[in-house]
Amino acid sequence: MSKAKIIAWMGRKGGIGKTTGAITLASGLARQGLHTLLVDADGQGNASSSVGIEPHDAFASLILEDSEWADVLVPVPEAFAGPGLRFDLLSAAELQSEVEHADYNLVTQVIYERFHELDSIYDVIIVDTSPSITAIHTAFYFTADYILLPTLNEDDSIGSLAKSIAYISAAIAQANQQADPPAVAQILGIVPQKISLRFLADRLMYKHLQQFYGAHYQVLPPVMRRAAWRSARTLTQSIWTAEVPGVAAARGEFEPVTRLVSSLLTHAQELVS
Repeated sequence: MSKAKIIAWMGRKGGIGKTTGAITLASGLARQGLHTLLVDADGQGNASSSVGIEPHDAFASLILEDSEWADVLVPVPEAFAGPGLRFDLLSAAELQSEVEHADYNLVTQVIYERFHELDSIYDVIIVDTSPSITAIHTAFYFTADYILLPTLNEDDSIGSLAKSIAYISAAIAQANQQADPPAVAQILGIVPQKISLRFLADRLMYKHLQQFYGAHYQVLPPVMRRAAWRSARTLTQSIWTAEVPGVAAARGEFEPVTRLVSSLLTHAQELVS
């Protein structure tokens, strides 16, 4: 059996689509039959509330109180992603700040150890991180297998993307200085979000991403700005289950992200078969 793959959505700015990307990817993979865990690692609890669960301090309890996994996980409501899925949530709320400001090395070690307890249980773990660089954020550099980097067509968002890549590169360089270097998450792709290719500025931004980063990282097709995303969130449903205007186009535009991760998981499974 292959170990669970951990994929974190990261970015040093709020409002760039980390939560939307995380809940959409997680629900899409769960609907493919994969045993999926969605991790809300942001104390604002947006991933939790987005799937219809009141944010609560499960993450802090797991890390600070050494709680059992069975005591902190809850199933994602069927109303969000559909019936009969193996789809769970680890929620977060106000006490997340205590984890964020705890000893960096200790938090990194505990998060790594606790999440790898799930290696033989889940197929995939999707993490929604906060925009701040904290002990939790950097711990997932070493705990996650892959990182997805969303970005908007805004100067500060593009700047945030560059800083995120720089932080990950610095983590790799730091790790390589050790006698027994720990693994650092690989950047799986850059996900342009809330784009409208009708506008010249957005087309130029996407071209810039392809030219500047495309040689080193996969720049995925843009996820367009559509009312269907807001409508689905208002209904507390995933884009895969909501029947709202424009939803077919929204699903099609996000599908390359889901397909990328699905193919990665399939390849990993084939290697151990």
